[in-house]
Amino acid sequence: MKVAIVSDIHDNILKLEKMINFLKEIDADGIIFLGDLVSPFVIKFIGNIWEKKFWGVFGNNEGDVGVIKDFSLKFENIDIEGKFRILKIKDLEIAIMHEPLHLKFVPENVKFIFYGHTHKVDVKEEKGRLIINPGELCGWLTGKSTFVIFDFETLNFAFKEVK
Repeated sequence: MKVAIVSDIHDNILKLEKMINFLKEIDADGIIFLGDLVSPFVIKFIGNIWEKKFWGVFGNNEGDVGVIKDFSLKFENIDIEGKFRILKIKDLEIAIMHEPLHLKFVPENVKFIFYGHTHKVDVKEEKGRLIINPGELCGWLTGKSTFVIFDFETLNFAFKEVK
């Protein structure tokens, strides 16, 4: 099971569409989103072109969380809520959050932690946990539009860049 980990779209529909087209080409099984869609139309766009699972959390720059949630309810595959949550995928617990300040709330038994907010690619292992920040899909701050492909079978991951 291959899943994209992505954060900080910030309304960049062109990069989002390129990423989703790539995910369709590799037959990815889902998207884990770490916050900052920004405008409600972005979730509607995702729902119209992505049919597989989409798990997510809200970021600190969402323009209207209520409308984003309302739009997401129109699509059975979209599951977006809160700013911090723990998902269970393939018997693995994964903590997802937007801001790294939530790292301190992750239970010790959770071995995979994905966060966004900083717009900077980061990967580290601490206390037997894998912590990944996929960077920013928008490319506005760093000039690079990045995301991660995570394989839940092999537990391997790779950073990808949308050109």
